[in-house]
Amino acid sequence: MGFLLNTYLFLSESKDIMVGSFIGSNVKPAKVDNYGLEIRKGILANHLVTNFKRSHSSYLASQKRLSPKFSKYTEDVVDLLYDHLLASTWKERSGYPFHDFVQNLYQDLLEFHSVFPYKMNRLLPFIISNNLFGLLETMNGVHKYIKLMAKRDTLKGILNMLLQIFLKTMWNSGRILMLF
Repeated sequence: MGFLLNTYLFLSESKDIMVGSFIGSNVKPAKVDNYGLEIRKGILANHLVTNFKRSHSSYLASQKRLSPKFSKYTEDVVDLLYDHLLASTWKERSGYPFHDFVQNLYQDLLEFHSVFPYKMNRLLPFIISNNLFGLLETMNGVHKYIKLMAKRDTLKGILNMLLQIFLKTMWNSGRILMLF
């Protein structure tokens, strides 16, 4: 989770840096040196963003509010919420349509898939074929996103419960409750 934030932060950088940032959470520190310089910069940038995020007071407050309900999935839920908020306000933040960004992102990721870690390489066709990033723009899309991810996860029951709690507690008349 949090893929959208990492790609957004590095849009103005080279494709290599943006791709490195995208895969960064799935690259073990011992494997970073296996990548070219620009992709390494992106991987390390991802790690810096993750460390900053995990220590930021707003992020920590969001986790604290959600942790009783989501337990070990709290960070994933907060990342999903933040990605949704970014996607739903994309045009105002970037000046161009979210759909266009997502399609370009998918093309860039396919171009670089040969350097992805095994887990990410297996996940990429699922992301693209289900348009997972495009789903983040709307509440109905987030609902579908969670259902799709639940089908892939071995903890299906927990993710389905997560979906129900998410929908009941996070949304009010189509608007996200202020959690942050």
